[in-house]
Amino acid sequence: MRLRRTLGWPRGDTRLTCLFDRPMTLTSQSYIETRIEALLGRWEGRWFDISSGGKAAPPPPSEEPVPERLHALTLPEREGAQEHLIVTHGNGMTAATHANLALALAEANPNIQPWLVDTRGHGRSTLSLDPAKLRDFKRYSADLKAFCRGLPGRLHFIGHSMGALLAMREATDLCAETPERVGSLILLEPTLLSRSLYAAMTVGHYIPSLMRRLNPLIKPAARRRPAWESWSQMFASYEDKELFAAFDPDSFAGYLATGIKASQFGVALSCAPAVEAANFQWLDLSLWGTIKRRRTIRDVPTLLAYGKLTGSTVSQGRVAEVEALFRNLTVLGVDDADHFLPMTHVELLQRELLRFHQSLPQG
Repeated sequence: MRLRRTLGWPRGDTRLTCLFDRPMTLTSQSYIETRIEALLGRWEGRWFDISSGGKAAPPPPSEEPVPERLHALTLPEREGAQEHLIVTHGNGMTAATHANLALALAEANPNIQPWLVDTRGHGRSTLSLDPAKLRDFKRYSADLKAFCRGLPGRLHFIGHSMGALLAMREATDLCAETPERVGSLILLEPTLLSRSLYAAMTVGHYIPSLMRRLNPLIKPAARRRPAWESWSQMFASYEDKELFAAFDPDSFAGYLATGIKASQFGVALSCAPAVEAANFQWLDLSLWGTIKRRRTIRDVPTLLAYGKLTGSTVSQGRVAEVEALFRNLTVLGVDDADHFLPMTHVELLQRELLRFHQSLPQG
């Protein structure tokens, strides 16, 4: 079964420009702080020892040396649920950015326990990562595999950008072993570049200077400001950034809740700029070959949601390939969205994700 939907204002409607062609300012700092308090009051942190197969572990102490742990937020009242919702985030972000999407699905299904997983080098996870040695996404995938193997029952995945690639790879690997454990897969703006750009980037993995020319995100990520003297200074520095001004307030609060950490001199990014730049440099380009070889993933109910504005990482040609690859696919194109669709169109996605989950087979 394949279903294609396009959402947005009618062509020519001036409301199409509402997010990008007008001056924007951030929601007030005090309001965002109340949203952060609400999020952390509802969600609870859990830590996992990846070296022991993803077993639950106590929170790491603040003093050095900090033990290596994977971090995930969850709803404590859902302990013992029969199914699990795994949320993975994009490069430089944190999974708490998507707490509002996960909460909508969890509230509609009391048998699902959501997990907002911070990738190695991001959020509150303390797993070590040397960006100078990064050459692929294998360590990220191994971390997610260990975490998922520690969860019983059926798993559902939601991933944005890099997180969509990680979710797709884990779902593919899990399907090869126990296909009945994968309940659904939601891909929000995954990296589905044109074939020509994929080919060029494959060469770029062997010629770093070429990759830096092909991917304009590498240099800005490396130059990103890493720290501030205070929380207020950090917030003020974001006031003139249109990216965050377009975010839903709860998405922005989720990012700040786990994407900013206390440091020796004030506050700092949880994801170091060098890590974000390295992820752009060594983008995982091998996934599609894996999916084509392991055919069991093709029958998993899958939703692909992407924006149609400049800045989307989903090319129209690759959408057609995905439609040919997955047998049980829903495609959702949003006219007035770009790569940050899950942060700027939260209410729309909540409705569509609920519609998708309500259509899933039971059991």
